Formats: sequence, structure tokens, C-alpha cells
Amino acid sequence: MEGLDAGYGDVQILWGVSLAVASGEAVALIGSNGAGKTTLLRALSGTVPTRGGRVLFKGQDITGLSPDRRVALGLAHVPEGRQVFNGMTVRENLMMGAYTRRDGRAEVQADLERVLGLFPVLAERRDQLAGTLSGGEQQMVAIGRGLMGRPELLFIDELSLGLAPVVVERLVEAVREVHRAGTTILLVEQDVQTALEMAARGYVIANGRVAMQGASADLLRSPEIREAYLGI
Repeated sequence: MEGLDAGYGDVQILWGVSLAVASGEAVALIGSNGAGKTTLLRALSGTVPTRGGRVLFKGQDITGLSPDRRVALGLAHVPEGRQVFNGMTVRENLMMGAYTRRDGRAEVQADLERVLGLFPVLAERRDQLAGTLSGGEQQMVAIGRGLMGRPELLFIDELSLGLAPVVVERLVEAVREVHRAGTTILLVEQDVQTALEMAARGYVIANGRVAMQGASADLLRSPEIREAYLGI
């Protein structure tokens, strides 16, 4: 993302934002509510139009591409609030993540089994309507749906929002497992400590601009971060 401007209607949210995620990295994006983190992910995935700057993926300028074409290139977005299809089963929700794939039924089925292996509770509930699941289980569905597209880069918006600590712990370990398997991660997370411990690097967004960036260990030691986000 280079010098990106974006917003809604007459309201501009992002102002000249530049950031980079290298292949194989896990990068955290932190900031207060309303700082522009969700808008940034939406701009990357193409669901919010940009007003300036550009988005590059593997050297290709994708700024003007539609969301479905970005998915086909290897981007996937797990949105804030999960946004599962309530009236569809767990399996149907997961299969929606594979709609751009053209590599055959056997490969898609193999990935479905891998997702169900990552989240065994979903295997037990594969025929249950997603709208009847708990919040944590719906988050598992949302992550699994993103993984069904075989993304090279996965955006996750607010992994732990509204979930019990024991559920968050399971989700964090699942995301770490996905990262260890080779998927690049860009994580927006309200729990700053967790986010920076999961990622090698981080960016701090304030008022729609990049306010700080650096290695996660350095950010965790920063007096500004410790006071503003960790209460220390």
C-alpha cells in the first residue's frame, strides 16, 4: 500500500497510508477505535474504493481490481463481526470461500477436510446452521471460509472481539498454525499484547495515518504503546 487515501462518501478516513507485508510474514495493525484499521483492510480487499495511492500485490498494481479478482489472485479477508451466512450450514459457509477456485473438486474437498481438522468442533457441526453457532465457532467458520480460497495473504479483522479468553487462545493457536504452514498474515486486533506477540512487525494507525511502525518487540517496549494501549 503506497500513499493510500480512502473513505466513505464525503468523509475521508485514510490519509497517505503506506505499509508493506513481505511474503511469509505476520504483521499486526493496531490503533484505537475509529483510527481507520478496518477501512484499511477493506481498501486492501477492494470493498472500499481508494481515492489516491495504490495497492500492489506480488508486484502487480491491483488498485482498480474488484474484490473477487483479488480473491482469485490470493487475497482473503476475514471481516470484523465474522459475517457468516446464518441460513447456510457450516459446510456451505466454508464452501463459499472456494467459489473462485478452478482446481477441481478433489482439491477443494481436501482443503475442506484440512479446515475441519484445524477446527474439530466445526467437523462436528458441519451440517448445523451457522447462525446457531456460538461467537467463537462463527469466528472459526469465518477464518475457515477465508482459508478455503487458498490465500497467500490473509487479512483478519478483530480476531478476539467479544470472545471468551479460552476461545481466543484456541483461535490464536489456529492462526499461528496457518502462518507456520506458509500463509502470510495481516492482523487487526484490539488486544495489542496478543497482536504484537503473534507478529514479527507492527504498524500503529492513528487518525487515518501511520503513527509508528517497527519490530513487535520494540513496539511492546515503547513507552507510548505501553501507556496508550497496555495501561502501563
